[in-house]
Amino acid sequence: MTEPSAVRRRVAGRSAGPAVVLLVAVAAGLVGCRATPPHGPDASDAPAEVDRERVAAILEAHRERVGRLERIHVVGTVGVRWPDGEGDWRSEQVSVRLWVDGRLRTAARFLIGFPETDLFWFGSDEERAWLFDLAADTSSLCVWRHDAPSPPPCAEAVVPVIGRPLSTADLLFGAIPLPPDAIDRVRVSPDGRTMRLLVAGRQEPLRLTWSIEDGTLERVEVFDVTGMPRAVADHSEPAPMAVAGLARPLQPRLATRVRVRDRDERFVATFDFDPANSGSIESQRWTTLFDLPTLRRILRPRIVEDASVAGPPVPGR
Repeated sequence: MTEPSAVRRRVAGRSAGPAVVLLVAVAAGLVGCRATPPHGPDASDAPAEVDRERVAAILEAHRERVGRLERIHVVGTVGVRWPDGEGDWRSEQVSVRLWVDGRLRTAARFLIGFPETDLFWFGSDEERAWLFDLAADTSSLCVWRHDAPSPPPCAEAVVPVIGRPLSTADLLFGAIPLPPDAIDRVRVSPDGRTMRLLVAGRQEPLRLTWSIEDGTLERVEVFDVTGMPRAVADHSEPAPMAVAGLARPLQPRLATRVRVRDRDERFVATFDFDPANSGSIESQRWTTLFDLPTLRRILRPRIVEDASVAGPPVPGR
């Protein structure tokens, strides 16, 4: 696990203050810690008797929901709680805007203050992921490929706030296609209240948990490539998400509160989304949001480290 002192050294000299320490501290907690059980995510589970018709209905409702969430736009805040290394708990809140377009194109913008100032801009397209670090005195851009084993050094202390951009989308929205044989792989809790299913996420293995009573998605868990749990997102307070061309009864529902935590709950990030200001798809400039050359011209980073191609860091402009 990354030490808090190392985290603080990473952000020394930044003008954004505690919010930057906050985000990097959460990065250390959610990715730096590794659980110790030596088994995979569902190795100890055994198939349970289930009402197949009820399970089938929940899975079909999920598939329909995913089909209506090809494009996502949400606005809200994220409050983060983390230990400061001296036995006290610290907290901070920043604004967040998130966009998803299909399976691979994502964007996440973190801001602080009034008027709002950009802290970080995460994103991805079909082949690459990137991080604009705008909180430092010298702004920077870090780029890497999706198939890289891990984010490069220029992003390792910040990117894992809740994982890589693709895993972030999975955790917060759970809009994951299901395999054809999903009904045969479902596991039901001993009390019969929930059912869960292991699926392939955008970049890492996931486990989805639904309420059997009302069919709502309650939890998304992300596992690393070794099958160890990395982060858990508890979903609550679902509300309709406005989507162009769909009447309100057909609008897909998204959680308006998502609580993301590491295994030991030492680092917690609570996202609160505002349905009234989310979902306005037509007004968003989608090409700009997911186009790295355009973002680079707009955000003008001073240093660029592109790990998706060979070569040393170069000036950003």
